[in-house]
Amino acid sequence: MIKRMCAFLLSICLILCAVQPGIAETDADFYEKLDQLWEEYGDRDFHWEAYEKLYFAVIEKVGGPETAGFALLPSWEQSLFIVLILDMEIQNGGLAQFFWNNGALYAALVPDALTETRLEDVKELYEGFLRENGITLEEIDALRETDPTMTEIYTRHPFDEFDNRYMEIWAKTDLNQRFLDFAAQHPEIYDNERSAEDAPAQQPASALKQLREGLQTLLDLFGGQNKAETEPEMTDQEVIQALQNAGIHVPEGAAEETRTRMDQWDAYTKQLGLTVYPHSAREYAANLLVSIGMGDYDDTSYTWTPASHDVYAFDAEIFDIENMYALFLQGVQSIVPGFDYQDVTETLEEYKVHPALKELLAADSRPYEGIKTVSFTLNGHAYQKELDYYGDWFNEEAIAWINEVLGQEGFDGRLYDFFDGGQGLILIYGSQEKADQVGRLLNGQEW
Repeated sequence: MIKRMCAFLLSICLILCAVQPGIAETDADFYEKLDQLWEEYGDRDFHWEAYEKLYFAVIEKVGGPETAGFALLPSWEQSLFIVLILDMEIQNGGLAQFFWNNGALYAALVPDALTETRLEDVKELYEGFLRENGITLEEIDALRETDPTMTEIYTRHPFDEFDNRYMEIWAKTDLNQRFLDFAAQHPEIYDNERSAEDAPAQQPASALKQLREGLQTLLDLFGGQNKAETEPEMTDQEVIQALQNAGIHVPEGAAEETRTRMDQWDAYTKQLGLTVYPHSAREYAANLLVSIGMGDYDDTSYTWTPASHDVYAFDAEIFDIENMYALFLQGVQSIVPGFDYQDVTETLEEYKVHPALKELLAADSRPYEGIKTVSFTLNGHAYQKELDYYGDWFNEEAIAWINEVLGQEGFDGRLYDFFDGGQGLILIYGSQEKADQVGRLLNGQEW
């Protein structure tokens, strides 16, 4: 499903790619195209489980063209690696992101790779776009030095046109299945082991190398912190009891599911050859709260259903940009008794941009900076707030605003927010004492 595809590939790129700050896919036509494709092809399977297995098999096994062994690999294996990287980058941030992240070395290999994998329609699109817009390998190779924020390249060339057309091909011809069909002719790609005769020793692919280095840094940092803790380590059951003592209900099965997911991540980390540190009670508590408070988002109807009345957790990078604060208010309502708001509106009022970006953003319905005006009524009182707009990133000033509203309306408690250790937020409602209990569990100190 196309919406699921976008979210899935975003998660892959956040893990695998060192994507630099810049302007991502924000063109209104691009999202309109996605909506059209969703209406027409949204009921297709798109073979996600098989595609994911293939993607990681290739990325973890094949060294990129910057490694010594790449040229000695069979051409089909080189080609499969290149087209999967190309696909992942386009789905996440567009062709411009592929050029920026991978450079001319990868770009030069794309045409032959598309030919060998029988993606002639994509090759025609790719070569035609470069030719019509005069994009050279020299320009691509200089991007990181000349365009560190990926701003100029988006103003120079109509990348959204390419990305829109690629999406059409992806959906209409079931590109995932075409990848799988090609891989089926070479089942050895799924083998975990290579003999010395099969292929030379290789360095990891650039994306995987970045993943390994980044993960190991985080593991060393947080693992070292965990080992440095002096207080006795709590068991999972003691964590659950501490949450329940703070008034947070832990649903049946949530604790076991959380531990299982953490164990699966450890297994994957070991597979990458990284050092795995024991998880602290704090880390387990944060994961458990996220599991309890994340709720369920239906990407077919664009609706969110809360799963808890005690905790609300969400990723601060929001998928549903237009309704991020409407969803936030729904989450607040799920944990604050009596917060029965009505008539919520959310509009983008104006831009606040650097003059150099005005021309680019003038025709863009989703600027990366501006003002979001959010309004609602509660108990017959109208409330409105102007929030700085950061694209798909949630503005935490909204939490302080709602606390002001709660105070004006005479609510006994307030919202308390905690980071989940990544880019997510965990919200609870209640007293300072309750927040201190959760704070001691998550951070080793009162809120």
